Amino acid sequence: MLSEKLNLQRSFPALLETVERAAWADLYRTDGATEPGRGDVRTEMRDGVLTAALGAVDILAFNRALGLGVESPVTEECAARMVEFYREAGCGRFFVPLSPSPECGAAADLLVRNGFRLHNAWLKLYRSAEPPQPAQSDLTVERIGKSRRREFARVLATAFDWPDTVLPRIAGTVDLPGWRHYLALDAGRPAATAALFVRGRAAWLDMAGTLPACRKRGAQAALLERRIRDAAALGCTDLVLETAEETPEHAVPSYRNALRFGFRVAYRRPNYLYEFPAAIDRR
Repeated sequence: MLSEKLNLQRSFPALLETVERAAWADLYRTDGATEPGRGDVRTEMRDGVLTAALGAVDILAFNRALGLGVESPVTEECAARMVEFYREAGCGRFFVPLSPSPECGAAADLLVRNGFRLHNAWLKLYRSAEPPQPAQSDLTVERIGKSRRREFARVLATAFDWPDTVLPRIAGTVDLPGWRHYLALDAGRPAATAALFVRGRAAWLDMAGTLPACRKRGAQAALLERRIRDAAALGCTDLVLETAEETPEHAVPSYRNALRFGFRVAYRRPNYLYEFPAAIDRR
């Protein structure tokens, strides 16, 4: 069980941020050489920050810098370097999640001075590897391998209305070391996706998406239960996922589902957006 003391230590957010950064680094390393439309990918790792761009896709999740403030302070040089990186990548905009640290307030002020603005916030949630409650669903869950990687990618992209350009990246993570991928099936037909990435004692749960026609049937509950049990069997002690922040105007089903399965909010992580002038003019 994670202790209250651990929550207050710098090492705790670093643990949760690092496993997410490692998972996304894998996604960008997949070359998609056998897939059409793989897109132009640029990455850089410096001072613990993974800066990555999929320039042909205007989706913030694929154009962001992860790990900011985790291993080193945020500086003017760091902010300028990120802006230049995304300018050269041809992105109209990008965003940076700001990890919690004693310097977080000063880092936020620095980003605003350099042209960033607060865009929204995501919640980092965690739980121990204690057995979960049984899920209620009429769907079955199957761990998949490479033979179903294209189905996995297609369902996830459809769930989030992502373009085909991202499919090779998603499919390329299937069967990589440390990864497990799952489909929720309706009479053998893919209905929902989810993935588990393990690094050391930490497990990252993500790539969760459900086809619109299959929602409200417990797909993600069943996928959460399976991944929690598999993470425990692999020796993980700390499980982490991210959701959008819920507001009175905007309900977030994935957040509520995670709470039902024992996840709790570790911290709120603000996202700072940078838009290049040409992108602002097109709005």
